[in-house]
Amino acid sequence: AEHYAEAGRHDLAETELRAGLADDPDHPVLHALLAWSLLNLGKKDEACVEAKLALAGDADNRLALIVLAQASMDKGKHREAERLLLEGLHRD
Repeated sequence: AEHYAEAGRHDLAETELRAGLADDPDHPVLHALLAWSLLNLGKKDEACVEAKLALAGDADNRLALIVLAQASMDKGKHREAERLLLEGLHRD
């Protein structure tokens, strides 16, 4: 799925990631990668849900924070986006 996302084939990545989550529904990395693909497909609300699920399983997941920050930017919530990005930068 990751190679599909890197190649810009987020539709195929979404399909593979959903299949992976069917087998392991609590896998934070799969949720974060799905969030990224959904964001790139313009499915911002679904992306935020997946990003939050990723953070529930791994509070330090930077990709999930980036997805939430980008979605906030897209909604004009610049201060929220800045807060999320700074939070991600300060994680070890």
